[in-house]
Amino acid sequence: MQVVPTPDVIRREAVSRRIDVGAAVSGRSVDSVLREVDEHLARMQFPLEYYAALLAPPDDVLGGWSLREIAYLLAAAIGIFLILQAAFDSWRLSAALFVTLPLALAGGLLAATGADRELSLGAVAGLFAVLALAVRNSVLLVGRYQQLCGSEGRRLDPGLAIRGVSERSVPILAGAVVTALALAPLAIAGRTAGHEIAGPMALVVAGGLITSTAFSLVVVPLLCLRFWPARAVPDDASAPG
Repeated sequence: MQVVPTPDVIRREAVSRRIDVGAAVSGRSVDSVLREVDEHLARMQFPLEYYAALLAPPDDVLGGWSLREIAYLLAAAIGIFLILQAAFDSWRLSAALFVTLPLALAGGLLAATGADRELSLGAVAGLFAVLALAVRNSVLLVGRYQQLCGSEGRRLDPGLAIRGVSERSVPILAGAVVTALALAPLAIAGRTAGHEIAGPMALVVAGGLITSTAFSLVVVPLLCLRFWPARAVPDDASAPG
């Protein structure tokens, strides 16, 4: 006679019995562990009518984009461009800023590839957050330029560009510092169990804040000087002819 453990609950998928096996990931990204488990399962030989399957395959974590997901991504990109155009009232300036927006993600990409050497689900979420911050800072700065040009009735020149940066640098820098401090605990504890998604996301946002802030305070003014719409009243418009 032998005493052995038996399951107290039997789960079924259609008519087949199944059992779920869970594990916590520590010290590595979830995506890399899932890919390694998937490779080992592919080489294992199971008895007849037995098989193993991942509930969250690697392709479902980051890769394997469906047509619907691609359509959502394109719709979001078009929406961002239309928001920029509505805020700037200039197709040229909106297009230039939209094309150069990926520069704001450079710090986040370096942080993601340097930590995990791959883009995990949390890292992608962090990149979207950095992109949103870059758009918000750009709209804030360009809005100030529009106020200066409208109130003074002149085109945007280097003097107004520097003035707008100096007036908007405090809220932009303060927002970046506060966000970095708020995410610092998650970035530090990113390798502990339970922070597999929040940790990489916080690290990517912290790295992206550096380049997105530099993008807002340096690249955006240069783009505005180059592509600012020539609708302002010239300085000599009131001079007698």
